[in-house]
Amino acid sequence: MKSFKTIAFSPAGVEGVQAVTEVVIHFDRVVFHGKNNSEQQFLFCEMNNGRSSKIRPWWKSFLPKPEGGIVGEREFCKPPGEQYFRWFTSPQITTYTPPDADDVSYDQTLFYRIHEVMSQGPFRTLDLS
Repeated sequence: MKSFKTIAFSPAGVEGVQAVTEVVIHFDRVVFHGKNNSEQQFLFCEMNNGRSSKIRPWWKSFLPKPEGGIVGEREFCKPPGEQYFRWFTSPQITTYTPPDADDVSYDQTLFYRIHEVMSQGPFRTLDLS
C-alpha cells in the first residue's frame, strides 16, 4: 500500500472560516483544525472544480486541465505572510502561509511543499502569478 505525504502548518491568516489553528493538506483533501478540537474537512472531489471568483486569463484556457480538476488557486508572488491558497470550498476559504526563513531555497518553502503533497493526486490549484 502506498504511503502518502501530508503537510500541516499554522496559517498566518485565514478568511472564510474562524478560529483556525492548523491546516492539514492531504493529496485528496484539506482539513482545518480550530480551537476546542473542532475540525472541518473538505474533500477535493467535492469542491467547485475551477469555478473561481476571478476571471481566468485567456491564455490559461489553452493549458491542459488536470484529470481531477482545479480545487483552488494560489498566489506566491506576494510579500511573505501574504502568499495564499484559496480553496473552492463553500464558502471559499483562503489560507495565508506563514513566512519561511530567509535562507531556504524554493524547494524547501512551505508553498512548494504544499504543491508537492497535492501532486501525489489528480487535483491542482491554479497559479495566479
